Amino acid sequence: MKPFIVALVAVLCILPQAGAKDATPQVFTGEVSDTQCAFNIHSRSSSHDEMLQSGTMGDTPGDCVRACFNRGGGYALVDTVNQKIYHLDNSTEIGRFAGKKVHIRAVYDKKANVLHVVEITRATD
Repeated sequence: MKPFIVALVAVLCILPQAGAKDATPQVFTGEVSDTQCAFNIHSRSSSHDEMLQSGTMGDTPGDCVRACFNRGGGYALVDTVNQKIYHLDNSTEIGRFAGKKVHIRAVYDKKANVLHVVEITRATD
């Protein structure tokens, strides 16, 4: 009986991970932000406006994103089309797009509200 239980636990631990890896990526569009501003910890409008006006976080939205990220925040995508905010897995590639409008091809983990980024490109529109 004990080997059966061990095998069952192993299978149950592997199944959720396999599903996430096999999920089909979707495309999301929005601005790469930081979790502090996007989730209104430093902001009342999910933007960088207040922090930029204070002069403490740089001169551009990208400066603010990098400053907040370096102070322990995470990356987020502010999707203005669908009025949603997603956490982004903290890939080093994302930082290059701080404060920019992007298209992200990602696997969405709905339970954790995280986009696992497959590809990120700058939006031209």
